[in-house]
Amino acid sequence: MLGFLTEKEALAAGYTNHGRMFGIPVWLGDLDTECPAVAGKHVALDALLVVAEALFGLFLFVCQLDDPAYPILVGPPIQEEQPND
Repeated sequence: MLGFLTEKEALAAGYTNHGRMFGIPVWLGDLDTECPAVAGKHVALDALLVVAEALFGLFLFVCQLDDPAYPILVGPPIQEEQPND
């Protein structure tokens, strides 16, 4: 499908899990690091992530919060396709 990052492509790019950030469906990778990799499951969702993160940053600035906890929900791991016998 046009603009959609498939599970196979996500695995090849280094993403390991399904997830949600700000309620937006994403692929997640590098979960054991301080800054995990995040990509929207569709190209249009990447733009929505940029807007959501900007609004979240504005909220943090207005509320003067120094150590934010980003709302990331980690979902199940991406399943590799099993070859047919």
